[in-house]
Parts: sequence; C-alpha cells; structure tokens
Amino acid sequence: MRSLYEDTEVEKRFNEFGGILRYCLAQHFRVLMVAMEKRRTALQEAGRSSPIRFETIEHPEVSHHLTHFKVKVAGLEPFTNATIDLVNDNVEKELGREWLSVSLFDKRAL
Repeated sequence: MRSLYEDTEVEKRFNEFGGILRYCLAQHFRVLMVAMEKRRTALQEAGRSSPIRFETIEHPEVSHHLTHFKVKVAGLEPFTNATIDLVNDNVEKELGREWLSVSLFDKRAL
C-alpha cells in the first residue's frame, strides 16, 4: 500500500480518475483494482453500445469513471442546470483510441 501513496502514483490516479478521492487515495488495494477494471469496461462499452451524450444527465448508462456532472454555478439560476462532461482530457484520448478499435459495422450500427 505504501507505494500507492507515492506522489507520482497519486498524480497518475488523479489524471486517470479525475480527482475522485476514493480512487486517488484508495484505502484498500482491492478498491483500486475494481475501479480500474470498471473504468476499462466503461471505455470499451462507450464506443460499442452507446455514445456519450453531453447535453443531458438523463442517461444512467454513462459511467462515472468517464464523465461527471458539470454544474453552472453563476448566472441567474446557479446550481439548477447540469450537463455531463468528461472527467479529464485523458478520457477523451482513451475514448478516441477505443473508437478506432471498433469495427466499421459496429460504428454504422451505433
């Protein structure tokens, strides 16, 4: 567990999970392994089953490992409007790589 708390490892997980504390500073190694596996699965499914929709929060199939809520905090009605945004730039790159591995048939079907 000690190696998981080295600065470089924490920073790597911060970039991977977008700062979600329970993954950046995991209390148990197993929690981190399960989260990494779920994230890999979410990446694979994002390109094959349904696109990520950013305009609404009404799509429960979008994994929290890839996206998070983006809430408007200013303006006339702060905290009343939310959309979905990618956790970080790394997710966009990984989704791009995953999309390249999807067959043309699956892309057309999607």
